[in-house]
Amino acid sequence: MEFENNLRSFILKEILPNADLNSISDDTDLLESGILDSFSILKLASHIEDVYKIEVGLDELVPENIGSLKKVAAFINRKAGNENV
Repeated sequence: MEFENNLRSFILKEILPNADLNSISDDTDLLESGILDSFSILKLASHIEDVYKIEVGLDELVPENIGSLKKVAAFINRKAGNENV
């Protein structure tokens, strides 16, 4: 849940500054809802690299990895080697 809260805060601050904290759930489809576009996907990838110190390849920026906060958190866990977290 920690990853999801950090990512939600980042998205609300940097991508959707006028949105309400509760407007994005852990399962909200970030792509279908239009929250993430091509520019904000790169911004999110940069944030993940800076904060979590993991490299994010362009080929990893797919719906299975960035489609929701829950999917992004699972992706970070896999990349960081924390699959059981």
